[in-house]
Amino acid sequence: MAEYRGRGLSKNPQIAMRVRELRKQRDWTQKDLAKEAGIQTLDTLVRLEGGYLVSQWVLESIAEAFGITLADLVAPYTVGPPAPRKRYRLLEIEEVDESERASTARALSHV
Repeated sequence: MAEYRGRGLSKNPQIAMRVRELRKQRDWTQKDLAKEAGIQTLDTLVRLEGGYLVSQWVLESIAEAFGITLADLVAPYTVGPPAPRKRYRLLEIEEVDESERASTARALSHV
């Protein structure tokens, strides 16, 4: 992983993609987001959207500007539609009387 020189900040492209997506949903520029979040310099947002980590205060301010929690902002993020969930089919259980069970057992024993 790359580091932001001199600051020890590692890359996190997931947060960058999330911020970019939320900003574009609102038709905000980076300047608009900076204003809404109370961030003084665009350089901070450029670093963030470049995939570099920023301070927790910056992330909290951005989350507040978007009207979401910090947890929602930094939650694992995937591009594209969600993975399909496994579907399970419930089998109907029929009640079988004893005579039918016995005849089925006899038929299977002759196979």
